[in-house]
This record gives sequence, C-alpha cells and structure tokens, in this order.
Amino acid sequence: MYKKNDILVHRDGYKRKVLEVVGSLCALSDYNNHAVCGDWYTPEELDVRGYTLDSSEWEPEEGEAYWSVSLGYKEVFASDWTNHKIDNNRKQLNLVFKTKELAEKRLAEVITLLKQ
Repeated sequence: MYKKNDILVHRDGYKRKVLEVVGSLCALSDYNNHAVCGDWYTPEELDVRGYTLDSSEWEPEEGEAYWSVSLGYKEVFASDWTNHKIDNNRKQLNLVFKTKELAEKRLAEVITLLKQ
C-alpha cells in the first residue's frame, strides 16, 4: 500500500516519512527527523495507530495514475499524470489524490461546504 518516500500524517497532525518498504513492513522516520529511522510497521498497524497518506505531499510521477474530483459531476475519477497544465491545475487546487478513498473524502467535504 505505501511506498518509499510517502509522507504519512498522524491524526494528531505530525508527519513521518516512509524510508523503506520491505515485504509488508514500512520503516518510518523519526518524528522530528525524516533522515533517521524510527519504527517498522505493517500497513494495518499504521491504520490502527491513526496514520494516513498525506496527499498534499504526494505528486504523481509521469504516467502514474491518480484520482481527482469532478465538482460539476460530483464524482471522482482516475487519470494518468502527464504533467499537463490540467494535471498541475488540479494539483494546485488540492484535487490530486493517490487513492480513490482520499478523493471520495475530499468530494464529500466539498459537497458539505457547497450546501452551507
């Protein structure tokens, strides 16, 4: 699920970097120093401990799939990153996500804001 150099954010707001992935284990950086290894966890342990992928720190590589939000159609959709102006505009608007679940969460937040 996670890959090297992903940034994870804890529910309390602090961030840790995935330094290495070996099998199903992720080596996380220390809390205050992303160059120092802190602990090893499975993705399940990270979920239980309250970590999620920080999509604001993630940028797709050329050709990599990402998820976005269509505000007009009120749905999420997948696209491939081509570093096109449209891709970059979506990123500037915080509408580029690594997972469908993160895009769906953002869509729900936007819909709630629009109803107010």
